[in-house]
Amino acid sequence: MEIIDFIKSVESKDFSNEQGDCKLTTGSLATDKEIDNIQGELGVQFPEDYTLFLKTYGDCNFFGVQIMGPKELYKFDEETLEMKGFIPFAQDSLGNFFAFDKTFAITKCSHDPFGYNRLTDTFTNWTKVHYDFIEKLAIGVEDWGHQYVKADKEIIESGKRMKKELKARQPKKWWEVWR
Repeated sequence: MEIIDFIKSVESKDFSNEQGDCKLTTGSLATDKEIDNIQGELGVQFPEDYTLFLKTYGDCNFFGVQIMGPKELYKFDEETLEMKGFIPFAQDSLGNFFAFDKTFAITKCSHDPFGYNRLTDTFTNWTKVHYDFIEKLAIGVEDWGHQYVKADKEIIESGKRMKKELKARQPKKWWEVWR
């Protein structure tokens, strides 16, 4: 499959520096049973490229991003508003998540500012986009301040929409529940 060919072509690269590890470090490999169990629990069928990655590389460090294993997967709840139901599968060192949306497109979910934006249509494409960014960062063509620039603009807009929705809900104070 395409994803394994791509990962094999870059798996020996190492962009680690004094700030930390930035390479591919294989973790605990996922089994078919673990993947089936979490798919049943979440009520989803993960894309083949993602499940193949989990069975081949597991919960690993993928060039500065921690990929979660099946036991760590969950859906965002309603407090994340427009991100409700997204399934985070990876987290960067800044605390941002990369998640599957309802169509299994890859979305960056930012915690500061709070918001999200679609990055790519498949897990395979996301691995390529992320690796490309890290490679450019290592040679000085890119910097952390410009990571996923297109996404960051929409993240701010989605955060504004979600804050507006929260204000509109006007939650009751605890003593008003009985009125």
